[in-house]
Amino acid sequence: MQRPKQSQLAKILGSLASDDSKILVEGKRDKNALIKGGISRSRIYIAAHMSCNKFDRLMSNDDIKKVVLLFDNDRSGYQRTERFERYFSGYDTEFDVSYMRSLKRSGITYVEELNNLLV
Repeated sequence: MQRPKQSQLAKILGSLASDDSKILVEGKRDKNALIKGGISRSRIYIAAHMSCNKFDRLMSNDDIKKVVLLFDNDRSGYQRTERFERYFSGYDTEFDVSYMRSLKRSGITYVEELNNLLV
């Protein structure tokens, strides 16, 4: 697969950095890649370490209007996305998967790949 252009990644990460929503990723390497890309550490939550109760507490915060689901573009990432959207559909919160799609269109399957692509 063709390597994504730095300008594409800069645009995606710049848009994500300017968005004030919380971000859910699959694991620590994904979180570290986003931090390297300029995303604030305090906005990123690791879904693998988050119980439903912990996520319920996060979602009960009235300030949260949108949560970005940024899982890998693979089978388990899609399943996790569906599970989170289904389980938390009762909250008055938007779940945004557009960044996942943008990474996929840029040729990125795994969020942690950003670590190797960012200079």
